[in-house]
Amino acid sequence: MFDSVAAYSQDVRPVWLWLDPTTRCNLACRLCYTKQSHGKLDMDPDDLRRSLRKLTSSPTIEVKTIHLNWRGEPLMNPHFAELLAVTRDEMPGIQLQWHTNGTMLTEKRFREVLAVRHRHKIFVSIDGGNRLSHDLNRGEGSFDRSMRGLRTLLDLAEGDPWVKVGVYQIDLGEPLEAYDPTFLELLERVDDHVKVTPLLPGGLHQALPDPSGLESEEELHRMMNQDVNPRFPCRRAPASGPGTSCASPPTATCPSA
Repeated sequence: MFDSVAAYSQDVRPVWLWLDPTTRCNLACRLCYTKQSHGKLDMDPDDLRRSLRKLTSSPTIEVKTIHLNWRGEPLMNPHFAELLAVTRDEMPGIQLQWHTNGTMLTEKRFREVLAVRHRHKIFVSIDGGNRLSHDLNRGEGSFDRSMRGLRTLLDLAEGDPWVKVGVYQIDLGEPLEAYDPTFLELLERVDDHVKVTPLLPGGLHQALPDPSGLESEEELHRMMNQDVNPRFPCRRAPASGPGTSCASPPTATCPSA
């Protein structure tokens, strides 16, 4: 990997690094765009340490941000606090964030995270703004468990200089007046609130007019199986090289130089 990067250019490339602590998840969200790749693998702290050291020693890569989750629920990895500690030790000055569905944010687990003493941001993912919309996507009872987890997180992180708390909200088309009062109360306490439309498996963000689309198996199947062919950005080759190098797959369109 690193040889091919060096061959392409000696310029330092800024990188936003996404790492996968686990492929396991404790929920089966209907709108999840990664569920086809869920499995039973957990990242080992020693493997993470080796990977970060390779990146640190690369003359052409500069890691700017680390996102410590992707496919699964990071707290499914029993060694997650160790992964945070490895990241702190190997890349202490790098911005770090991770997302959780909040259902496993018990006081015990979060105290393990706090004990690492590493500056980072934790986002709790919430779908829609109330029990109906959230549970339609994530399963019955998940909203109340996520609210309990978010409250535990906010209570224990209050006044802590190392941890910031955010909510990452999937917009399911509900008006503000339909939001759950508990959710609105907790939103007032977070440090960051990000609201996005659902991301489908093909790479397309699609707004939902209301949560009812999650109740229809036909509509859900249509959305989740759209054939999306994104237009990838192209990067210019070094001055000594000819033309334009396109990072898109063979079926994608690459704009001319």
